[in-house]
Amino acid sequence: MITTLSRRLTSLACVAALGLGLGLAGTPALASRLVQPQVSGQVTAVNGTTAVTVDGTTYLIDRNSPAFQVIQRLHPGDRIGLVLDGPAGSATTQVINIVTGAAARPASR
Repeated sequence: MITTLSRRLTSLACVAALGLGLGLAGTPALASRLVQPQVSGQVTAVNGTTAVTVDGTTYLIDRNSPAFQVIQRLHPGDRIGLVLDGPAGSATTQVINIVTGAAARPASR
């Protein structure tokens, strides 16, 4: 009986390890992608840590993203680029990253 329990636990551990390994297999590919800002322009207003207005359009900040840290250092007049988690025109889209400086400009087409 103890042998059967031991085999079951070993089998379960192997299945869990395999599942974890397969689940993480695609992570490096996602992490290595360069993400270009979808929106760029001049900050016209910063609404606390919840939203930023760029060239007159307000975008909501995702509190669980790198953008939440960056917004605390923004000021009107700064040139920035916004990386969004969805289409720019959607009401549910949030900012997940804010790029400042030369990298804030979108790639030329």
